[in-house]
Order: sequence, then structure tokens, then C-alpha cells
Amino acid sequence: MKVFVKLIAQAAEGVDKPEFWVFLEENSTLGDLLKKLERERGIKIDEKRNIVILINGRSAEFLGGTKARLKDMDKVIIMPVAAGG
Repeated sequence: MKVFVKLIAQAAEGVDKPEFWVFLEENSTLGDLLKKLERERGIKIDEKRNIVILINGRSAEFLGGTKARLKDMDKVIIMPVAAGG
């Protein structure tokens, strides 16, 4: 299956292309995707530190966190938490 990934702002620092497709095994989880991003692209995402991850526009936190199951053609957006003042 393939999943579309978009990195925004600080999450995209040091990355050539902030938008790309990632191929994963069927029944992969968000955790599997994050491991693959680090292993194959050198992108380290610490989901516990000021990062919001959306799966098809919904917060991954409410979909099971790193255990959230991904499906073919899902869209995953990784971005910093917006701060206000």
C-alpha cells in the first residue's frame, strides 16, 4: 500500500521534498511509518514532542497514536504544534 506524507514547517527541516509517497506493508501502523521514515530517509519524528500528526485530517492521537492502522492512499501530515499568545 502507499501513503502520502506531508511535512510542514520544522518537521520538514533538512528534507529535500516535504511531500512524498511511502510504500508500506498492508496493515501497517503509524509507528511503522515513523520507523520507516527514520530508517530510509533519516527523518526522526518524536510524536511526544510538540508535533501533531494528522491521518486524513484527524489527529492520530485520537486514532490510536502510533498504533493507528493506515490504509492505502491515506494522507499523513506531520507538523509542529501551533502556539498562540
